[in-house]
Amino acid sequence: MGAAALDVVQHPLAWVREQRGWSQQELMNRLARRLGVAADRQQARRWEAGVEPRTDVQRALAAELGVDVEDLKSRPWPLWLLPTGDDLLLRAPWTMEGLLSVLDRTAGGADVDRRGFLALLTGAAAGQLTRSWARAPHPGAPTAAATADDGMVRDMLGSFEDRLALLRARDDAVGGGRIWQLLDAELLGSRALLRSGECSGADQRRLLALIGEQSRVAGWASVDAGRLAAGEVYLVQALRAAHAAGDAAAGANVVKSLSLLVLEDGRTLEALEMVQWARHVADSAPSRVQAMLAVREARIRAAMRDTATQARLVAEAAGLMSRAEDEPEDEVPAWARYFDHAEFAAQVAAGHLAAGQLLPAQERLEEGLLDQPGARHRDALTYGLWAAEISARRGDPEQAASRLADLLPQVANSASHRNRKRLGEVRALLKTPRSATLPQVRALDEQARDLLA
Repeated sequence: MGAAALDVVQHPLAWVREQRGWSQQELMNRLARRLGVAADRQQARRWEAGVEPRTDVQRALAAELGVDVEDLKSRPWPLWLLPTGDDLLLRAPWTMEGLLSVLDRTAGGADVDRRGFLALLTGAAAGQLTRSWARAPHPGAPTAAATADDGMVRDMLGSFEDRLALLRARDDAVGGGRIWQLLDAELLGSRALLRSGECSGADQRRLLALIGEQSRVAGWASVDAGRLAAGEVYLVQALRAAHAAGDAAAGANVVKSLSLLVLEDGRTLEALEMVQWARHVADSAPSRVQAMLAVREARIRAAMRDTATQARLVAEAAGLMSRAEDEPEDEVPAWARYFDHAEFAAQVAAGHLAAGQLLPAQERLEEGLLDQPGARHRDALTYGLWAAEISARRGDPEQAASRLADLLPQVANSASHRNRKRLGEVRALLKTPRSATLPQVRALDEQARDLLA
């Protein structure tokens, strides 16, 4: 059995049931009355384990939950069950008071949200949030009078920053499932310091930047742990803190992360608009930051099959990476330094994979894996799983199974829900009649049963 037990992430139906106070039996009793059949609690259990209900059952569920039947056509099961999240994060003003209201609502509370789906940035909310951020005037940092010794405050800030660096490294090594709670605790401390009024001027801006980065790392750790709704909360909070700090580049980086969630939700046009706004706002950022954003747009264009623009953006990003070599390291934000040539190659490969360009994806991915720093175990595992997917899609199930067999122990000991999900997706590609009977695939299935039980 794998050493890293991951939190159980809730299925949308399970979340909706709990919000209404229904047991699985109560849900089935309600459906039974609508359908004129006997209630079977086991059926609800199977749905929440991933089995898709029949069309007539979906219609009955929609009627019981007050969901427009048209949603069944526009968003397949179970996405139409998405409830609305708390919209304070979206409607709060882009001021210090707005940020504090968001922090008061969210810090220390996102740990209870185990929804494995987007709940806040649904519909067009993500694009609207990005436009609002891009157009908001900079609020300026209030100059509250300091009430504590400045040296002590700076020591506290330095301690927070040092722990954040350790937590970021821990996330890179083992995945978000083991650190998101620690990051939430750090945010409680930072919020208390901000509320105390003991930081003024440059110290306050430094604290706001710290809160933004703590929130961003907590957000991505939550996403990696499968807690997408909590991840949204942290990332929107990060965007607001970066804005309050006057850090356009940090805000653009948060929008880049949010755009990936929107892209993975199938909303390519909205994701494209988001990253274009991010590039516009951060057009004077260091070259490495601009390269990150250009590669993200290239990945979105690839998903849209706009391969001509994808190629142009990759070339543009390559030029920016070359210029980045001449920029002093202390002018590059700490959060951007991970975007080295290994990460650049891997993200370009992700675009090729999204566009179905399997051979260039494989070549770029091998380049990225070769240069991958040893400390970034989680990302190396992600890219290894991508490589196995490419092998499967290129018609080489033996190589795909061999790659997965090598990666299985790492997946089992990782706290990355996303990588476990990727493993399942690649294994599903090996379930064809021809592949499923291959000795390598059968051995892989046995190994997976032992390690991932």
